[in-house]
Amino acid sequence: MRLILLRELTKFLTLLEETQQELLVLFAAKRQALDQHRSDELVRLSAQEGALAARLQELVKERSEFLLKARGAGFAVESLLEFAGAVGKTVGDSRVLRAIELIELRIYEAQQRTARLQHESWVHWIVSHRCYNHYTELLELIAHGGQRAPTYGDRQPSARGGALLDAAV
Repeated sequence: MRLILLRELTKFLTLLEETQQELLVLFAAKRQALDQHRSDELVRLSAQEGALAARLQELVKERSEFLLKARGAGFAVESLLEFAGAVGKTVGDSRVLRAIELIELRIYEAQQRTARLQHESWVHWIVSHRCYNHYTELLELIAHGGQRAPTYGDRQPSARGGALLDAAV
C-alpha cells in the first residue's frame, strides 16, 4: 500500500510542480504588463490566472484526499513531508529510500516555489492597489475642477462661524 501511495504522491507532485511553474511564468508576464501599463495584456492574463488558481484549488483537494488515504493506511500524518518521512522509517530497500529522498526534495522545492508565488502575488496586489488609489485621486481632481474636495483638504473652518451661523451678527 505504501508503494502505491508513493506513486500517487509522485504524480501529485508532478502536477503541482507544473502548475506552480506555469504560475511563475504567468506572474513574470503579469509583472511586465504592470510595469509597461498594458491593460489589455493584464485582462488576458487574468483569465489564465483564474484557470491556474482553479487548478491549484483542485490540487489542494487532492492533497487532502491523499492525506486521508494515508491516514487510512495507518500513517498518522498531517503533511506530505511527514508522510514521506513516515514511509522512509518503515522501508529498508535502498531504492525506495532514494525515491523518498527525492520526493522530500521535491516537496521542499514546492514549498520554496509557493513562497515565491506568494511574494510575487503580494507585489502585484501592492502595485494594483496603488494604481487604484492614484486613479481615484485623479477622478476626484477632475470631478472638483482641479481642486481637492473640501472634506479632504487642510482648510480651517471659516472664521465667520463655521457650520453654524450666529444670528446676532
